[in-house]
Amino acid sequence: MALTTFPNGLRLQVNEMPELNTATVCVNLVGGYQGETQLLNGTCAMIAELLTCGTHDYPSNSELLEKAKSDGLVVKIDAQTEFIQIEVSCLKNKIDKAIEFIYDILFNSNFDYESIEQIRAKLRGEIEISKLNPANYLNQLSNQSLFARTGLANLKLGNAKSIGRITREKLLEQLQKYQSPKNIVISVGGAVNEGTVVELISRTFYERLKNEPYRQIKYVSQIYDFEGFINIKNRPFNQSRIQISFPGLSFKNEDHYALEIMCKPLEEQIMQSLANEKYYKQVSVDSISYANNGKLVFSVIVDVDHAETFVEKLLFCVKSCVESRGLLKNKFNAEKSSYITKYVLDAEKSDELTRLCANALTVARQEYSLDNEYRILSDITYEDAMDILEEIVDYRKINIAYLGRPIGFDFLKKFITD
Repeated sequence: MALTTFPNGLRLQVNEMPELNTATVCVNLVGGYQGETQLLNGTCAMIAELLTCGTHDYPSNSELLEKAKSDGLVVKIDAQTEFIQIEVSCLKNKIDKAIEFIYDILFNSNFDYESIEQIRAKLRGEIEISKLNPANYLNQLSNQSLFARTGLANLKLGNAKSIGRITREKLLEQLQKYQSPKNIVISVGGAVNEGTVVELISRTFYERLKNEPYRQIKYVSQIYDFEGFINIKNRPFNQSRIQISFPGLSFKNEDHYALEIMCKPLEEQIMQSLANEKYYKQVSVDSISYANNGKLVFSVIVDVDHAETFVEKLLFCVKSCVESRGLLKNKFNAEKSSYITKYVLDAEKSDELTRLCANALTVARQEYSLDNEYRILSDITYEDAMDILEEIVDYRKINIAYLGRPIGFDFLKKFITD
């Protein structure tokens, strides 16, 4: 792997994998929807959609995508929390076509008024649909509490009011921020030659951007002194949906792997301990990491009449597992071995490795190394993981987002005071 930083701050990482028959170009535009103002939340999602709505040479979405298909390109564009990601994969010896395509949509997109209105209508429809999804709604409630006053409280799609405020001028203004060379990270991997890729990027992206000024995008800071919060919404479900969260670890923290590995054994332990509680439907445990923040999440579906009893037993089970080191060491070691194998399998694919490299440069601001990540994973011990879990599960910082009939949470006092 080789990292090239051009004089204007543009970063390019190239991973030669000559044994493959494919190659992938991944471009991350730093910012994502965390970098939006709440008034214009949804700008990032609109830009991601508009990038394939037509260019000067291919003025419509159908013409542009037909051109990509004829060149054998597979295109994925997504608005994410901390960046817009443009990923184009191709067969070997067509890397020039992939780079040219990304350059074209990034700098020559039409952003015509008709396409903007079509995307606005589409996003409004998706916003209304997302409101009906309890999991999405609970995640929104949790993020607004955990990450209040930061961009992580923003919604990917924005809301009906913010989407209506976004003008073509505001879209182009935000796109210009993304196009600042220090806000672009390029990762290329697969059957490629480093010298050829550097030359292609130099004469396209670097030449286009070498005199562009740096336009700063607000970046989310860490959470300090978060206090617990309960957010209850009464909705007519025949079961209760509950999301219990604790502030977790950021992507920059090597220990986030330990927390991710712990999730499955902890979930299995909870399900085993509560196996005789017939009224619950589902429990899942996940760890989510951002650049400077993260969260450990327990998601629950339970019969509405037993929600309070089940939450109390669930929290008692978690507390017992953490404080008494009740998770079996062999289960942790088995999960760790499986996690490492899956991680390496994914990382040895051209598209996944290219994404990992781009994400590391974007979020952690450091060059990605599979060997280094493998070392970190291998060095994680059961004892370290339990220490991390004990630090994270702090009931003074608990966040509960809840859909269903209101229930009492007086029992939380004993968890906090014990």
